[in-house]
Amino acid sequence: MGDGRQIKVQPELCQAAQRAGKSNILRVWLLARACDTQGRGCVQVDDLKAYTHDIFSAQTLMRIIKAGNGQWWTHTRGQLWLRGFVPTTERLNVMPHSHPV
Repeated sequence: MGDGRQIKVQPELCQAAQRAGKSNILRVWLLARACDTQGRGCVQVDDLKAYTHDIFSAQTLMRIIKAGNGQWWTHTRGQLWLRGFVPTTERLNVMPHSHPV
């Protein structure tokens, strides 16, 4: 991920994900949003694998994708359709108006 892109993260979101045991799922959701350079809310799984190759093995990434399917994204035909920011913060009981760092 040495392309210089930045990922904005709310500390409260990370804390809530950690308490819920969803840190890796949140991490993949954030990385998928960063990988979605066109802002369509959809990324190719192969592109995400390439984007995260130095963070997760392909097997680990696929295991996390399976675990988050239906709640954090929809995985279909090699694509991840990402849930939005507000539904994600609501899922973790975080106020969506907090400032990212």
